[in-house]
Amino acid sequence: MTLDGILNPPSDFLPITVIYRNITKDEDIITLQGDVDRLGEWAVVNAMKINPSRSKAVCFTRARVKDPLNCSLMDTLTPEANSCKYLGIILRID
Repeated sequence: MTLDGILNPPSDFLPITVIYRNITKDEDIITLQGDVDRLGEWAVVNAMKINPSRSKAVCFTRARVKDPLNCSLMDTLTPEANSCKYLGIILRID
């Protein structure tokens, strides 16, 4: 199983995985959830453990977002956050 479109796929040495997608229509949200589901399936196939409670969703946009993304990883809703730390850099939505 490959993880095309996922930045920094998980490995034994890289504990951070980033999934991103340009959301311009409702179908893009469904595709994003499919990407997250594939990550969960990949983890099971490769005997990797993912802690869904340490995951978060951050939406970077200039537009006002009316509805939350409501993504879930391994049947756990991923909470939305205002920032995330990636490779030592704090990315914020403001």
